[in-house]
Amino acid sequence: ANVKKAEYQIANPSGSDMAKNRRNAERLLNESFYTLQDFESQENYSEIKKDLGRARAVLIFPSVINAGLFVGVSGGTGVMLARAKNGKWSYPTFYTYNQASLGLQIGADSSKVTMLVMNGKGLGALISDRFQVGASVKGAAGEQGEAIGYSATSNLGNDIKMFAISKGAFMGATLDSSSIEPDDNLNRAYYGRDDASTQTVIIDGLYANKHADSFRKYLDKF
Repeated sequence: ANVKKAEYQIANPSGSDMAKNRRNAERLLNESFYTLQDFESQENYSEIKKDLGRARAVLIFPSVINAGLFVGVSGGTGVMLARAKNGKWSYPTFYTYNQASLGLQIGADSSKVTMLVMNGKGLGALISDRFQVGASVKGAAGEQGEAIGYSATSNLGNDIKMFAISKGAFMGATLDSSSIEPDDNLNRAYYGRDDASTQTVIIDGLYANKHADSFRKYLDKF
Protein backbone atom coordinates (compact mmCIF):
# COMPACT_ATOMS: atom_id res chain seq x y z
CA ALA A 1 0.00 0.00 0.00
CA ASN A 2 1.17 3.49 -0.80
CA VAL A 3 -0.59 6.72 0.14
CA LYS A 4 2.09 9.30 -0.74
CA LYS A 5 0.64 10.23 -4.14
CA ALA A 6 -2.98 10.48 -3.05
CA GLU A 7 -4.98 13.37 -4.39
CA TYR A 8 -8.41 14.41 -3.21
CA GLN A 9 -10.84 13.48 -5.94
CA ILE A 10 -14.35 13.70 -4.53
CA ALA A 11 -17.04 12.11 -6.63
CA ASN A 12 -19.06 14.50 -8.75
CA PRO A 13 -21.79 12.18 -10.02
CA SER A 14 -23.46 12.93 -13.32
CA GLY A 15 -26.51 10.75 -12.76
CA SER A 16 -28.85 9.43 -10.09
CA ASP A 17 -27.18 5.99 -10.02
CA MET A 18 -23.76 7.47 -9.34
CA ALA A 19 -25.15 9.74 -6.64
CA LYS A 20 -26.94 6.82 -5.00
CA ASN A 21 -23.81 4.67 -5.10
CA ARG A 22 -21.78 7.45 -3.55
CA ARG A 23 -24.27 7.82 -0.68
CA ASN A 24 -24.26 4.05 -0.20
CA ALA A 25 -20.46 4.00 -0.11
CA GLU A 26 -20.31 6.81 2.46
CA ARG A 27 -22.96 5.14 4.63
CA LEU A 28 -21.17 1.80 4.41
CA LEU A 29 -17.87 3.36 5.46
CA ASN A 30 -19.53 5.05 8.43
CA GLU A 31 -21.19 1.82 9.52
CA SER A 32 -17.91 -0.07 9.12
CA PHE A 33 -16.26 2.51 11.37
CA TYR A 34 -18.90 1.94 14.06
CA THR A 35 -18.61 -1.82 13.60
CA LEU A 36 -14.87 -1.77 14.28
CA GLN A 37 -15.45 0.37 17.37
CA ASP A 38 -18.02 -2.17 18.52
CA PHE A 39 -15.47 -4.98 18.21
CA GLU A 40 -12.90 -2.95 20.12
CA SER A 41 -15.34 -2.29 22.96
CA GLN A 42 -16.04 -6.00 23.54
CA GLU A 43 -14.08 -7.41 26.47
CA ASN A 44 -13.93 -10.82 24.83
CA TYR A 45 -12.23 -9.34 21.79
CA SER A 46 -9.02 -8.02 23.30
CA GLU A 47 -7.16 -10.08 20.70
CA ILE A 48 -8.42 -7.87 17.90
CA LYS A 49 -6.64 -4.82 19.33
CA LYS A 50 -3.32 -6.66 19.43
CA ASP A 51 -3.78 -8.06 15.93
CA LEU A 52 -4.75 -4.67 14.48
CA GLY A 53 -1.36 -3.37 15.58
CA ARG A 54 0.39 -5.69 13.15
CA ALA A 55 -2.29 -6.37 10.52
CA ARG A 56 -1.60 -5.45 6.90
CA ALA A 57 -5.26 -4.75 6.20
CA VAL A 58 -8.73 -4.82 7.70
CA LEU A 59 -11.93 -5.80 5.89
CA ILE A 60 -15.19 -5.02 7.66
CA PHE A 61 -18.71 -6.21 6.88
CA PRO A 62 -21.45 -4.53 8.96
CA SER A 63 -23.49 -7.59 8.10
CA VAL A 64 -26.82 -9.12 8.99
CA ILE A 65 -27.56 -12.81 9.24
CA ASN A 66 -31.18 -13.84 8.96
CA ALA A 67 -32.67 -17.31 8.59
CA GLY A 68 -29.38 -18.88 7.61
CA LEU A 69 -28.53 -16.34 4.90
CA PHE A 70 -25.67 -13.85 4.85
CA VAL A 71 -27.20 -10.45 4.12
CA GLY A 72 -24.90 -7.46 4.48
CA VAL A 73 -25.26 -3.74 4.02
CA SER A 74 -25.90 -3.05 0.32
CA GLY A 75 -26.16 -6.75 -0.37
CA GLY A 76 -23.16 -8.13 1.48
CA THR A 77 -20.77 -5.23 0.95
CA GLY A 78 -17.74 -4.33 3.04
CA VAL A 79 -14.81 -1.93 3.27
CA MET A 80 -11.08 -2.65 3.19
CA LEU A 81 -8.18 -0.42 4.27
CA ALA A 82 -4.53 -1.50 4.13
CA ARG A 83 -1.40 -0.43 5.97
CA ALA A 84 1.57 0.86 3.98
CA LYS A 85 5.18 0.05 4.85
CA ASN A 86 5.47 3.45 6.55
CA GLY A 87 2.59 2.50 8.86
CA LYS A 88 0.02 4.82 7.31
CA TRP A 89 -3.40 3.46 6.44
CA SER A 90 -4.70 3.67 2.90
CA TYR A 91 -7.98 5.10 1.74
CA PRO A 92 -10.78 2.52 1.52
CA THR A 93 -11.96 0.31 -1.27
CA PHE A 94 -15.21 -1.61 -1.33
CA TYR A 95 -15.86 -5.33 -1.53
CA THR A 96 -18.88 -7.58 -1.78
CA TYR A 97 -19.72 -11.15 -0.91
CA ASN A 98 -20.86 -13.29 -3.81
CA GLN A 99 -23.05 -16.32 -3.20
CA ALA A 100 -22.31 -16.13 0.51
CA SER A 101 -23.90 -19.12 2.14
CA LEU A 102 -23.86 -19.74 5.87
CA GLY A 103 -24.07 -23.27 7.13
CA LEU A 104 -25.38 -24.17 10.56
CA GLN A 105 -26.69 -21.14 12.34
CA ILE A 106 -29.15 -21.35 15.22
CA GLY A 107 -31.16 -18.43 16.46
CA ALA A 108 -28.88 -15.59 15.39
CA ASP A 109 -30.68 -12.38 14.53
CA SER A 110 -27.71 -10.49 13.13
CA SER A 111 -23.95 -10.63 12.91
CA LYS A 112 -21.02 -8.30 12.21
CA VAL A 113 -17.85 -9.63 10.60
CA THR A 114 -14.32 -8.24 10.62
CA MET A 115 -11.44 -9.87 8.77
CA LEU A 116 -7.83 -9.01 9.66
CA VAL A 117 -5.26 -9.62 6.96
CA MET A 118 -2.08 -10.48 8.81
CA ASN A 119 0.52 -10.49 6.02
CA GLY A 120 1.23 -9.70 2.39
CA LYS A 121 0.16 -13.14 1.27
CA GLY A 122 -3.34 -12.63 2.57
CA LEU A 123 -3.51 -9.10 1.16
CA GLY A 124 -2.44 -10.35 -2.25
CA ALA A 125 -5.22 -12.92 -2.22
CA LEU A 126 -7.85 -10.28 -1.45
CA ILE A 127 -6.52 -7.91 -4.11
CA SER A 128 -6.98 -10.61 -6.73
CA ASP A 129 -10.19 -10.43 -8.74
CA ARG A 130 -12.01 -12.98 -6.60
CA PHE A 131 -11.00 -14.37 -3.21
CA GLN A 132 -12.49 -17.73 -2.32
CA VAL A 133 -13.60 -17.92 1.30
CA GLY A 134 -13.27 -21.09 3.28
CA ALA A 135 -13.68 -20.04 6.89
CA SER A 136 -15.51 -21.32 9.91
CA VAL A 137 -16.61 -19.15 12.79
CA LYS A 138 -17.45 -20.96 15.99
CA GLY A 139 -18.86 -19.39 19.11
CA ALA A 140 -20.93 -19.92 22.19
CA ALA A 141 -24.67 -19.47 22.42
CA GLY A 142 -25.87 -16.53 24.40
CA GLU A 143 -27.89 -13.37 24.39
CA GLN A 144 -24.87 -11.60 22.89
CA GLY A 145 -22.95 -14.42 21.25
CA GLU A 146 -19.32 -13.99 20.31
CA ALA A 147 -17.31 -15.97 17.81
CA ILE A 148 -13.71 -15.99 16.66
CA GLY A 149 -12.58 -17.96 13.65
CA TYR A 150 -9.76 -18.14 11.14
CA SER A 151 -9.63 -18.45 7.39
CA ALA A 152 -9.06 -22.00 6.24
CA THR A 153 -8.50 -21.72 2.52
CA SER A 154 -6.16 -24.25 0.99
CA ASN A 155 -3.54 -21.60 0.20
CA LEU A 156 -3.81 -19.11 3.05
CA GLY A 157 -3.98 -21.09 6.25
CA ASN A 158 -4.29 -18.53 9.06
CA ASP A 159 -3.12 -15.50 7.07
CA ILE A 160 -6.57 -13.96 7.46
CA LYS A 161 -8.36 -13.95 10.80
CA MET A 162 -12.11 -13.62 10.98
CA PHE A 163 -14.05 -12.22 13.95
CA ALA A 164 -17.81 -12.14 14.36
CA ILE A 165 -20.25 -10.66 16.84
CA SER A 166 -23.75 -12.05 16.80
CA LYS A 167 -26.89 -10.96 18.61
CA GLY A 168 -28.95 -13.87 19.78
CA ALA A 169 -27.92 -17.50 20.22
CA PHE A 170 -25.00 -18.09 17.89
CA MET A 171 -23.98 -21.73 17.48
CA GLY A 172 -21.51 -21.28 14.64
CA ALA A 173 -21.45 -20.56 10.95
CA THR A 174 -19.40 -21.25 7.87
CA LEU A 175 -18.73 -19.07 4.85
CA ASP A 176 -17.51 -21.93 2.66
CA SER A 177 -18.25 -21.70 -1.09
CA SER A 178 -18.43 -17.92 -0.92
CA SER A 179 -16.18 -15.39 -2.58
CA ILE A 180 -15.17 -11.79 -1.96
CA GLU A 181 -14.58 -9.48 -4.90
CA PRO A 182 -14.18 -5.74 -5.50
CA ASP A 183 -17.30 -3.62 -5.87
CA ASP A 184 -16.28 -1.46 -8.83
CA ASN A 185 -19.48 0.59 -8.79
CA LEU A 186 -18.91 1.80 -5.24
CA ASN A 187 -15.21 2.41 -5.85
CA ARG A 188 -15.93 4.58 -8.89
CA ALA A 189 -18.72 6.48 -7.14
CA TYR A 190 -16.77 7.14 -3.93
CA TYR A 191 -13.72 8.57 -5.73
CA GLY A 192 -15.43 9.93 -8.85
CA ARG A 193 -12.92 8.14 -11.09
CA ASP A 194 -13.58 5.41 -13.64
CA ASP A 195 -10.31 3.68 -12.78
CA ALA A 196 -10.78 3.75 -8.99
CA SER A 197 -9.97 0.24 -7.80
CA THR A 198 -8.06 -1.63 -5.14
CA GLN A 199 -4.96 -1.31 -7.31
CA THR A 200 -5.17 2.44 -7.93
CA VAL A 201 -6.39 3.39 -4.43
CA ILE A 202 -4.59 1.00 -2.06
CA ILE A 203 -1.53 -0.12 -4.03
CA ASP A 204 -0.77 2.94 -6.17
CA GLY A 205 -2.21 5.50 -3.73
CA LEU A 206 -3.58 7.67 -6.54
CA TYR A 207 -6.94 8.73 -5.09
CA ALA A 208 -8.29 9.91 -1.77
CA ASN A 209 -11.50 11.13 -0.20
CA LYS A 210 -11.53 13.35 2.90
CA HIS A 211 -14.66 11.55 4.06
CA ALA A 212 -12.44 8.62 5.13
CA ASP A 213 -9.85 10.64 7.06
CA SER A 214 -11.45 10.13 10.48
CA PHE A 215 -11.51 6.35 9.93
CA ARG A 216 -7.85 6.33 8.94
CA LYS A 217 -6.93 8.45 11.95
CA TYR A 218 -8.77 6.01 14.20
CA LEU A 219 -6.76 3.09 12.79
CA ASP A 220 -3.52 4.98 13.45
CA LYS A 221 -3.89 4.40 17.18
CA PHE A 222 -3.29 0.67 16.73
